[in-house]
Amino acid sequence: MEEEKQVEQETKKGKGVVILIYAIIFLVGCALGYFISGMISGSDSKTDDKNKTEEKDKTEEKDTGDKTNDEVANLTEDEKEARLEAFVRAALYGDSASSYLADDFTKGYSNLTEANKLIITYNSLVGVKKENKKVTTTPEKYKDEDYYWTGATITELPIESFKKEYKTFFNEEPPVLSYEKINYLGCPFVYKYDEELGNIYFSSECGGTGTPTYKYKTYEITFDDNYCYVYQYIGLETYPDGDKKEFKKIKSGETVNVTSFEGNEDKFESLVWTFDKNLNFIKTENKG
Repeated sequence: MEEEKQVEQETKKGKGVVILIYAIIFLVGCALGYFISGMISGSDSKTDDKNKTEEKDKTEEKDTGDKTNDEVANLTEDEKEARLEAFVRAALYGDSASSYLADDFTKGYSNLTEANKLIITYNSLVGVKKENKKVTTTPEKYKDEDYYWTGATITELPIESFKKEYKTFFNEEPPVLSYEKINYLGCPFVYKYDEELGNIYFSSECGGTGTPTYKYKTYEITFDDNYCYVYQYIGLETYPDGDKKEFKKIKSGETVNVTSFEGNEDKFESLVWTFDKNLNFIKTENKG
């Protein structure tokens, strides 16, 4: 009897140990599961936070045009008008390389590309303001090409001037510049792009057929809380028979029976330029 009792007690004790082992395994499993779940949850939370941050950044990028740029905010209305008029003059400047861009703007345009921006910057500095100055002495590093420098009209423009004008017009840093990037924005074309000397050198030896002249008159500039508007009359002066002038509407192609654009502006088409409050170009609309 004593032996049976002892066996029974040992059996119960053995079962208790087994149960205890299972309980420990169960608790360890629960703790491990909770830990792994927490790690996954934390990871998901971090991912969500990252996604939210990226979304916020994207939203802020989109909303940049809705916030007034500090530099622009400090401009007077007259200074804003002057900057808008400078942009329009550069955009409508036409030569053998860039006249297609003026044609786009005068018919209605909104897709301003990087290439467009480079042309407008070039037009402003070289075509309108003529800030490129004649080189009178061949740079030492180009002495072996002296025959060309002295035999042609080479002009120079500081690279920093180009970058500054780009940033002024578009409120952004220009792309990385190189000879390949800007070698043919117009006439005169780029002969050398030299970071070491800090200059862009232009050669007047470029050809091309004559291009029509875009005629325009700005008759009003207005501002509201979000946008700036430039209102113009626009037309095209051509020479279809050599010496005889002809005036046309740009969008419709209709000939206007006048001998001068000046004084007859309201007989041509109306063009409206829209800019945001930071003077960034948005679009043009030809109202006919």
